Amino acid sequence: MLPKYQSRASDGAIISLGELFVSEADEIASRDTDACYAFFFSETNRSIDLSKYVSFPTAEREFVIISDLVETGATNNPKRISTDQEVSQLQKVIYERLDQRYSTSELLVIANPHSPKYSHQTVCRMFRARLEEVLNLPVTDRAQLLRFLFGGASANKHNRDTPDSAGRA
Repeated sequence: MLPKYQSRASDGAIISLGELFVSEADEIASRDTDACYAFFFSETNRSIDLSKYVSFPTAEREFVIISDLVETGATNNPKRISTDQEVSQLQKVIYERLDQRYSTSELLVIANPHSPKYSHQTVCRMFRARLEEVLNLPVTDRAQLLRFLFGGASANKHNRDTPDSAGRA
């Protein structure tokens, strides 16, 4: 249901979803890194019950954010989701910032998160760090890249190393 609304939702709703995603990843990772990995990669065939991992305030916040996403998505005109090429400069900025904080081997996790070389803990940490850097972009760029990551990646047949269209990856 959410993919239909994500392309139409307000920039504020998409940004709030990105902020929520980081908070949920933090809470899940603090309890179970395998669950965090499943949170980022829903195709792992491990479903997770968020109520076991996120606090009540975070669950309440999720309800408000998803409601806003659906409400603004139901009433706004669709926004065009950027292509890989259109967000490549923003992605470059993100990777330059990550390069200042992490080693090359850690950055390689983002390109190949399913490799057995990387622990689920490392994968979760790097994907969370990437989203955190996206949230540090100027508002318009932040919304554009988050919309791409949450909905455009699959629409553009992009590598599935990004959050899926339901807000979970």
